[in-house]
Amino acid sequence: WAGPPGIAADRCFILPAGYRLMPDVPYYEAAGHRFAMDVWMPPAGGAGQAAPVPCVLQFAHNNAERMAAPNFIRYRDTLIEGLASLGFAVAMADHPTPPPGISTYQVPDVIYKARAAVRTLRAQAHAAGLTVGGVGVIGFSRAGAVAAFAALAGPEQVPGDAGPHRDCDESVQAALCASGKYDLLALADPPTPQMGRTLAAAWGDPR
Repeated sequence: WAGPPGIAADRCFILPAGYRLMPDVPYYEAAGHRFAMDVWMPPAGGAGQAAPVPCVLQFAHNNAERMAAPNFIRYRDTLIEGLASLGFAVAMADHPTPPPGISTYQVPDVIYKARAAVRTLRAQAHAAGLTVGGVGVIGFSRAGAVAAFAALAGPEQVPGDAGPHRDCDESVQAALCASGKYDLLALADPPTPQMGRTLAAAWGDPR
């Protein structure tokens, strides 16, 4: 471990032997912004083809850096390396709110993007010749609510959608949502003045 000077500021990947890296896979485009994910697939022709392969999608908490050094140095919230070591197909996706937005969610837009990300991971696994055994989502901090949206807000709850791979299953079988904002109505009384200004700029002043 070389510390911050020894880690590329652009992207960091630690892949198990035999895994294939599929970087910058787009999952949604809107308002001139391209949202993407980095996908790690287990070896083709091994045990993954003989049995369904579980897939895990983590949404980056930082909407400016998907797999960059700060995710490893400051926050240490990235869990997909450990899951990949167990044979999972994994992906790290951009936060659905483009920079410089922070801690804001435009509903239902964020739901459509989260579901499109799930579909894209399934599509990539199918294209790699894998049988998907279920999809789990992970989100920490500002991505916690995104993971919750992906897991709980299906087309029955929030109809209408956009994005690619509309023929793929967008259901989620497991979710790990950590340290996020889940009661969005409570944000009408923000805990800090700075957050109040940020939310008012995104959603309007609730008062």
